[in-house]
Amino acid sequence: MILVLFTLAFAFSLVFVVYKRHTSYFSHRGIPGPTPEIFLGNLRGFAGGHPAVKLQEWTKEFGSLYGIQFGFRSAIVISNVNLMQEVFVKQFDAFHGRFLVSIAPDVDNAEAVHLFDARGKRWKRLRNLSSPLFTIANLKKVLPVLTDSVDVMVNRVETKTSESECLNIVPFFQELTMDVILRVAFGESRSQQGEQNEVLDVAKAMFAQEGLSFFILLADIFPALAPIIRKLWLASSMFKRNNELFMTEKLRKVVEERRKTRTGGKKENNRRVDFVDMFLDAECEVSALDNEQGDFDSRGSKVGKKLSTEEIVLQCLVFLLAGYDTTANALSFTTFCLAKNPEAQKKVQEEIDFVFGEDDEVTYEKVHKLIYLDWVMKETLRLYPLAALGVSRECMKTTQLENWKIEKGTLVLADVLSTQRDPKLWGDDADEFRPERWESGKLNRHPMAWTPFGAGPRSCVGLRFAYLEEKVAMSRLLRRNSILAVKETELKLVGATVLNPEAVNVKVVPR
Repeated sequence: MILVLFTLAFAFSLVFVVYKRHTSYFSHRGIPGPTPEIFLGNLRGFAGGHPAVKLQEWTKEFGSLYGIQFGFRSAIVISNVNLMQEVFVKQFDAFHGRFLVSIAPDVDNAEAVHLFDARGKRWKRLRNLSSPLFTIANLKKVLPVLTDSVDVMVNRVETKTSESECLNIVPFFQELTMDVILRVAFGESRSQQGEQNEVLDVAKAMFAQEGLSFFILLADIFPALAPIIRKLWLASSMFKRNNELFMTEKLRKVVEERRKTRTGGKKENNRRVDFVDMFLDAECEVSALDNEQGDFDSRGSKVGKKLSTEEIVLQCLVFLLAGYDTTANALSFTTFCLAKNPEAQKKVQEEIDFVFGEDDEVTYEKVHKLIYLDWVMKETLRLYPLAALGVSRECMKTTQLENWKIEKGTLVLADVLSTQRDPKLWGDDADEFRPERWESGKLNRHPMAWTPFGAGPRSCVGLRFAYLEEKVAMSRLLRRNSILAVKETELKLVGATVLNPEAVNVKVVPR
């Protein structure tokens, strides 16, 4: 008995010493930062508010480079634009991997992986195969579907507005963006906004992930046990519906049926093009590899290789995850800014009237001419960067960042909220909504000063699609309506990785 107690005491003491040494990881290297706790690190500091806002507070206290601990994981937080360019662009070979949650699957050895998680050679291949989806030619192909879904949303908003003084517009944008993704990525034939739909319900449930944060916390504290903790999380999911499995099976059937149709020589002339079609057509030149693992290397001869069914499924799934919340939030924040700034809203409406005139047809060329609306969107994303914690990397090989040695496995987070509101970069009115700051000829800023869609080679591949969707939605809504602020029109930021408005209550009135 005494031997058992002694062994346990020794083991606990050993673990305590290891964690104690880890909490002094940054202080020993002369890197400032908030004092971490044993086991938890700085995780407790994120409680009670949005993590991005907490990083902004720490940046004001500790400067443009400091260290924090996610349990046993070390992370550098930077807001210096020169350091950001070093990490995201100049030393991309050393920082090509994203910051993944502790219980993420083994993305280097999994049979298939999606673009967001992929690293090194696998990422390069998937990026090269995915990029052609978002050419102007392909965006024009999906524009009719997008416009149809937007018109359904506008009609629903107008109907709801006629019944009440004000409404929370966020759920309408969420249903719109989900509807668009289901139609262009999943091949759904018609809009299903406002309807009871199993696929829509499951897709929404995927963003809740109840209980997941506990397992992430556990894996952050005990990273060596992360594979076991992941299995425990998956086992716990067996007692409730596995939403991700449902969605992948749904997508797999769509892809396999589409392949059979093509193999049989059948043509579906009345069906609009979607991402599945584009992925099946996709073929690009990528580095010739015996396998897709190993260090990132931008060199090599080139070969063509198409995506497998499983890869198409995962790419469509990640576009669902990336395109639902973020685009809905962008629309919600834009609505808030225009409601609070009626002068800017009037300029947007005047531009819409000038570009479209009496013609109701939506074309890519017309949408592209909405320059002031583009300024409004950029200014909104400057003040409210959506993936505020998404601009991140993991150091894949030990390197030097100015005077600091960054070891392999160290996480790097860009404090985008601080950078995009920095008076040194944006002027004394950095906290004000002023779309005119984007006027051509007035811009002379560092390329890392505005990074709501990420930075460097791993910036958002769907940027053009997201912009197109938001422009069409706002132009159709504001062509017939005005958005008015009410006393309830205030923002409360919620969420974790993504910056979410809890609600945007406005009054929508006919023009």
